[in-house]
Amino acid sequence: MLCWAAGTWPPQDNRIYIKQTIKARIAVAGISIILVVGAVIGVIVTKRNNSNDNDELSNSSKAVAAICGPTDYKQACIHSLGAIATNESATPKQLIEAALSATIEQVKLALDKSAKLGNSAAGNATQKMSMEDCQDLLQFAVAELQASFSMVGDSELHTLKDKEA
Repeated sequence: MLCWAAGTWPPQDNRIYIKQTIKARIAVAGISIILVVGAVIGVIVTKRNNSNDNDELSNSSKAVAAICGPTDYKQACIHSLGAIATNESATPKQLIEAALSATIEQVKLALDKSAKLGNSAAGNATQKMSMEDCQDLLQFAVAELQASFSMVGDSELHTLKDKEA
């Protein structure tokens, strides 16, 4: 990372390391999503068992707050889940699917922007290679997010070993 900050890109040997690092980070993100889903389900079940009619927030709003609480961009998270949060019968699965869909769309927008930047860097070989790497990693991120979306959409519970297979 220090080389990149200094204006040079790591040599070809480091690309494999970088891609493996990104894969590991995405795996950790996938595990985190599974843990967040479990926490959301636990919160919803607990709140349903202890529900009061005098509560100001609906169960859906509480679920959105639980999902968006640990994120870095809470307002963007709440905004992306706003449409489904107004649905009182929204399930945690629907909320997670909406969050993943919004994330996929944002990564696709970043991919489009990186393609435009890549075209403007056509004269500099180092910058062009950097932009190609960026696009490859963003495409990989979209594929992993779509796989996560499919896993959430699947009605069966999966373990980490199922995902590795």
